[in-house]
Amino acid sequence: MFTKTIRAGATSLTALALALSLAACGSDEPEPEASTEPTTQEATSEATTPEAEPSATEEKAPEETAPADSEAALDEYIALEQAQLEAAGDSLADVYSEVTVTPEYPDTAVFTYTYAQEVPAEEAAAQLESMVGDLKELCETAVFPAMESMGVGPSQKVTYIYNNPDGSEIWSQTFES
Repeated sequence: MFTKTIRAGATSLTALALALSLAACGSDEPEPEASTEPTTQEATSEATTPEAEPSATEEKAPEETAPADSEAALDEYIALEQAQLEAAGDSLADVYSEVTVTPEYPDTAVFTYTYAQEVPAEEAAAQLESMVGDLKELCETAVFPAMESMGVGPSQKVTYIYNNPDGSEIWSQTFES
């Protein structure tokens, strides 16, 4: 459980770090780089977790109960992400007036970032669009595995939404496992 907490929280903070440069559009300050790679221990524990091969009848039973279980797992994942966002609170206040993560059942985590100060929408959208590859890689290497390890599934989705202070949407993108 401890590994899941660290890894799940790191996913939202990494995505957040990818977008922080928009708050200072035109700033020459370098952005901190965040690692999206799981630690060797995390990768090893995922790859070597012993699981018995289910029989054909056992495969059907989890599918029948998967929606309720997946929703509870999504709630647990969302709670972990919210705790990480709350822990980062003051460090985010200069850039964002609000950062939320909410569930969209059965399998989607929605991260919404609202800037504290107005940013040029077209410029911000272009910059966020240029980071799609990084966000997709983050989802594939960290977010989706964390969600899956917590029982969200059989597929996982993440939506990132960036808004200006007036509530107008600058950019959004949904990634699917």
